Amino acid sequence: MIDYLILAPLDLEIGSLLRAFDSVDSPRNCLRDGSLYFKIQSPTQSGERADLRIVQLKHPGILQAVVTTSLLIEEWRPACVVSFGIAGGFLESGDIAFEDVVVAEHVFYYEPAKETGIPSR
Repeated sequence: MIDYLILAPLDLEIGSLLRAFDSVDSPRNCLRDGSLYFKIQSPTQSGERADLRIVQLKHPGILQAVVTTSLLIEEWRPACVVSFGIAGGFLESGDIAFEDVVVAEHVFYYEPAKETGIPSR
């Protein structure tokens, strides 16, 4: 069992996560599907260490993310799963800067619009 499973698809996102956990030089490991992951031990406020796995999803899209995540949840049994992304569209507004943390109040399923150009409702 691990404490946190953090998922991200882009090199930019993985780099940000590794810098945030001061783990840029962590060795890369490989999953069966070719996705990369990093094993990280991070100190907690209580002085204990949290066991993290940061996974760079090999394939884009919700279906591939669901398949990979489901397999990893079954194998690693994380206490918490985090989906990490850059939310690039928010940078255009000028309200946030690169590597700011944005926590959503609502979640919208946008994948069909992204793949087909037709807005989802």
